[in-house]
Amino acid sequence: MPTLPLPEPTSEDIYSFGFDKNIYRDLMQTVEDFINGRSIFPKTISHQNIINETIINTVIAENTIEADRMNVTELSAITANLGTITAGDISGVTLNISNGSRLANWYINTNTISSGAVENDSNVLIDSANSLLRLGPTSSNYITQDGANLRIQSSNYVSGSLGSGFTLDPDLFEVGNIRARGKITTSVFEKDSISSIGGSILISKDSDVLDAEMTALDTSTLQIPGDMTLKIGDLLRIKTGSEDEWMEVTDINSAPTYTVTRDKNGSYAADANPTWQKGTAVVNYGQSGDGGILLTASSENSPRIEVFTHAGSPWSALATRLKIGNLNGYLGLNDNVYGIGIGDISDFLRVYHDGSNLQFKLSLTSANSAAEIDVGTNGYLKSGQTAFFTGTGFWFGNEGGEDKASIGDATQFLKYADSVLQFTGTIEAVTPIQLKTYAFASLPDPIVDTGANSPTASSD
Repeated sequence: MPTLPLPEPTSEDIYSFGFDKNIYRDLMQTVEDFINGRSIFPKTISHQNIINETIINTVIAENTIEADRMNVTELSAITANLGTITAGDISGVTLNISNGSRLANWYINTNTISSGAVENDSNVLIDSANSLLRLGPTSSNYITQDGANLRIQSSNYVSGSLGSGFTLDPDLFEVGNIRARGKITTSVFEKDSISSIGGSILISKDSDVLDAEMTALDTSTLQIPGDMTLKIGDLLRIKTGSEDEWMEVTDINSAPTYTVTRDKNGSYAADANPTWQKGTAVVNYGQSGDGGILLTASSENSPRIEVFTHAGSPWSALATRLKIGNLNGYLGLNDNVYGIGIGDISDFLRVYHDGSNLQFKLSLTSANSAAEIDVGTNGYLKSGQTAFFTGTGFWFGNEGGEDKASIGDATQFLKYADSVLQFTGTIEAVTPIQLKTYAFASLPDPIVDTGANSPTASSD
């Protein structure tokens, strides 16, 4: 077959095609090869510039586009069934990848991108239709991040005290265990649930956590978030494990960073105090006269609830004001007996059960101590007598607003009622009774059996 040579292109030809001279020659050569029966595939077209810098430094070959940059902002679409696209930069208005295609190691589907060909077996799944991100295959436990419901949840989540897994949403965080290095703040504690707390609970004047580390130096300051406001003279305690340090606030001008005197109880050498980490609890025992409440089931002589105060040195002495529970070591008791005690060894009230009987004791020994029992209207104290002047024993109380008292039985008694004191019976003296002789006496007329009408008498 004869060859058909093609003419050399002119500037006008180049402009009408929109290609540069080199590209034109490549295209013409391809047409010439086709006309003359020569094979044209695989055929490569190499050029520098096509259509207003749309494709730059590109090689186009069979099923392959290799480019440094593809800019398709001025094109409505690029539609192709390509095996491979290798490029330094691809930018455009929209990049549509058909269902089942892959981008890097991701599988592209209609509404999902998955790390594996099978969605349920994929370690990572992004679901645009349901606003979900799943981490882990469905064949085992996995985590779901649910954007529509603002929730993060494990697949094995079951609610309740015997449940499993976890869930986190704006209204609920449920998990097996919680460990907080700082404080936990809440407005409501749920009741009717069984929980266990090991050790002791101290309710003090105030508490907070460190907001910065304290070094071992004596000059190290104490910094807290500011939920607790300290005063000069406040006594603070920090304790973890075997380390236990007391401090006193000496300067508050830079609050919530405070200047303190460290190691008030003298347990450490100079500049050798414990190093306290951020988030460690700081307990404020207040000043002299302040105190707290201790609830313990693990310390010596427990279980008990104890109300205490201190006189300015809580590291060496606490004054117990009230104790409920095991009273051993309190108010003169040296056995494990259970009840309630109030006061100190000088003046106290204690009630406890010794295993057989209920023991009650009121002791008032200090100079200014006083006891008062007010039973109120219709109240009473009794033993033996079932009511006023009924039975054998005693009865002290109030009936209908009137104070009454009776001691003894129906034949020998001392009683007071209706503003009259009555006595019937025999007086038996342990020692002789000294009597005086009166020269005359003025007795009421007439003389009555009980009561007194203001008699008068004069002695010898």
